[in-house]
Amino acid sequence: NSGSGSRLVVSNGAVVANTTGYLGTNAFASNNLALITGAGSLWTNSGALNVGPSGSGNQLVVSNGATVVNTAGTLGDQSSSSNNAAVVTGSGSLWRNSGDLTVGNISSANLLTVTNGAAVANNLYLGRNGGGNNRLIISAGTVVVTNGSFIGGLGSNNLIVVTGAGSLWTNGNFISMGIEGSG
Repeated sequence: NSGSGSRLVVSNGAVVANTTGYLGTNAFASNNLALITGAGSLWTNSGALNVGPSGSGNQLVVSNGATVVNTAGTLGDQSSSSNNAAVVTGSGSLWRNSGDLTVGNISSANLLTVTNGAAVANNLYLGRNGGGNNRLIISAGTVVVTNGSFIGGLGSNNLIVVTGAGSLWTNGNFISMGIEGSG
């Protein structure tokens, strides 16, 4: 719960299954890494996946055709958490959220990067309840939101960048920017 520098590696087609996943649970838990890599490799959470719920500098990497599955996904939750990152990279790589995906709930400076991979969510929140300076970078990757995206719910200076050939951000319903936030 409060450790730093721990590693979870799922590779070469291995599978890890659990209910809820936590990476960097409390404010002292920092610089932990979950690396899911290689075709057929899978980390499946029947519940939510929380990267840096209270800790900082924690990282989720989904690469080279691997898959991570969960209900709700959160990257940086509490005000004590910041600078958490998730990277989805490589052909066939997927982070599938059947519920909402939140990048920076009330935390700041969290980063989701999707390059040559895909992330899927029901709703996308960037800076949900006061989180600021959170980023989503889509570069030759795909982000599919089945319902809608909320950018800067109560937070400010949140940013989505979609760049490069083959990049796609699609929303089944709406995009709402600066609901109550600024910048």
